[in-house]
Amino acid sequence: MLFFDRLCAADSVPAQKQTPVAGDLRDSLRRELLRLLNTRNGLSRAQFLACEGSVLHYGLPDLLGLCPQSDADLQGVSQLVEHGIRLFEPRLIDVRVQARRDPADAVRARLTVEASVLAASAGQRVEFAVVLDDADTLRVDCA
Repeated sequence: MLFFDRLCAADSVPAQKQTPVAGDLRDSLRRELLRLLNTRNGLSRAQFLACEGSVLHYGLPDLLGLCPQSDADLQGVSQLVEHGIRLFEPRLIDVRVQARRDPADAVRARLTVEASVLAASAGQRVEFAVVLDDADTLRVDCA
């Protein structure tokens, strides 16, 4: 469980006794991905892909102007999201992000985030469905 999540926890169970079950861990990862993917930093896309991460670079660069119908833009979004997760979500390893057009909506793209969970879950694979809409907003759902 992340430090921020422990601070906001309603119960007062000591941290050493809080062992997240698969559902709690998945929910915590989903919340962190939601925060990360919906936070914008001041870097250009190229600067972000070249950075090694610091608290000043948390989040993603601006995604406005990317076309969800463009294969090149979808590949770029995949790279940005994958790089962001690798930098700022240390519980996930072997991260792979795939973006594709949303056949039902021309102004949306759908991303699939696949990764292994480090630590307590001993390499358990997780998958999250991410929707990028025309307002530069990412919605993260457990798949």
